[in-house]
Amino acid sequence: MKVSQEQKEATRLKLISSAVEIISQKGFRATTMKAIAQKAEVGIATIYNYFPNKDKILYAYFEEKYIALAQEIEQIEGFDDFELNEQIQTLIETLLENFLEDREFVEEAAYLAIFSPFTSFNESKNSRDIFLDISKEIWNKQLEKSGNPIPITQDWMLLMFWEYYLGIVAYWLKDESPNFNHTTQLIDKTSEIIKITLENDFMGKFMDLGTFLYRTHFHSYLANFQPKDK
Repeated sequence: MKVSQEQKEATRLKLISSAVEIISQKGFRATTMKAIAQKAEVGIATIYNYFPNKDKILYAYFEEKYIALAQEIEQIEGFDDFELNEQIQTLIETLLENFLEDREFVEEAAYLAIFSPFTSFNESKNSRDIFLDISKEIWNKQLEKSGNPIPITQDWMLLMFWEYYLGIVAYWLKDESPNFNHTTQLIDKTSEIIKITLENDFMGKFMDLGTFLYRTHFHSYLANFQPKDK
């Protein structure tokens, strides 16, 4: 019997949720693909049709959370009318709320799939791109509303925003304050700084300054170090 696309997606999500539950209890290294398959009530061969290894399940978890985030943001009434710092704060806090029920898993998975120095750029690219596409759409709508052009530094600044987001997650995972109040305050204070930086394209201005100095002065300074003809 042919398996429908809906059934395939249901099995994929069940494998992810099963992995979350087992890894939260036993840790990543002690969890086997066989145990995940058994928890999801599928054959061991079936799980490999969806994920070649445990690492891919970690990335898939974050992909699903980012996709759900985009859908939730669309449902927030008046979100497009928020100030940019309010949008950033809503974006990050909504995502952390979605992580909350799986916090032990996220702590284990985040290091392996995101923070680990051994994680390659390409391995985490799909999940990162989903998050950055959401962020980019928010930023571009703000630029359109204000009449400002898209800065040439946008892609680079979005990657910096990804690093900022990772820093917030890392802080939240270690935050023991009531209701994670310290994380909330950190997001509140830093989102305002990000708003000012993005709206004024500070990085673009620094690049323009660097280009100016290089073109007008650097070459002349180099000439002073050239040996003079005798």
